[in-house]
Amino acid sequence: GSLAISAEEQVEFLRRLVENRLPVASSSRAVLDRISRLERFPDGEYHGIENTSGKSLVFIALIINE
Repeated sequence: GSLAISAEEQVEFLRRLVENRLPVASSSRAVLDRISRLERFPDGEYHGIENTSGKSLVFIALIINE
């Protein structure tokens, strides 16, 4: 079957991830931070992950203000 997650659920997941409210090891979080960072700004970072699964291309972008 397929997994259907709404846009709102995706945003909430990312919010919880960024706010360290998910049970994710700090070492895993550090790897994700390193591989997803596209650009660093004086007041934040721009992260993105490109997923090519099947025929669709999904790009998730996240701006983190420090």
